[in-house]
Amino acid sequence: MRNKIVLGIFLAGILLTGIGAGIAFGEYSQFTYGGEVILGTEKSEVETMEYVIPLSDNKIRVNNYTTKPLDLVEDKQLKDGQVRVEVIANPDYVRSFMEYVDYDTNEFFDYDPNYISGYDGQIEIHTGRVINEFEFVMKCKDDFLQNLKNSVIKNYYLDAVKSVTVKANAKTLEHLEY
Repeated sequence: MRNKIVLGIFLAGILLTGIGAGIAFGEYSQFTYGGEVILGTEKSEVETMEYVIPLSDNKIRVNNYTTKPLDLVEDKQLKDGQVRVEVIANPDYVRSFMEYVDYDTNEFFDYDPNYISGYDGQIEIHTGRVINEFEFVMKCKDDFLQNLKNSVIKNYYLDAVKSVTVKANAKTLEHLEY
C-alpha cells in the first residue's frame, strides 16, 4: 500500500512537471525579437589628447582598443613629433586614455614620451567604461521590463565611442604604423 502511494506521488510529480514545462514553452514561444537598443549615442564630446613622440629609427605602433576604427590623418599645423588624438564619445559612459607598451619587457606604462625615446614599442588608445555593469543594467531595466510584459526581447549594448582620429604632420606619420 505504501509503495502505491509513493508511486502515485512520483507519477503526479512527473505529470505536473510536464504540464509546467508545456505552459512555459507555450509562453516562451510567444516572445518576439525586438531588435537592438544602443545606449551611449544620445550625446558626444570631443576628448583631445596631445603628445610628443621622439622621432627615431624605431616605428611606434598605434593600437586602437576602442569599438571604432582608427583614422590616421595628416595635419600640417602640428609640429614634428606632435601627435593629437581625438576621441568623440559620450563622457557619461566612457573615458579615453593612452598607454605605452615596451616590446622588450612587455610592460604597460602610462604614456611618457621621455621613456619611449630609443625604444621599440607601441602606443595604445583605450576607452574605459565610466559606468559599471550594474548601472548599465539599471539604465535598461524599465525598458526591459516593459518589453517583457509585451512579450518582446531586445538586445541592449553600449556604443558610446563615435570616432577615433590620430593627427600628425607628414614626417611624424612616417614614424607611426597602424
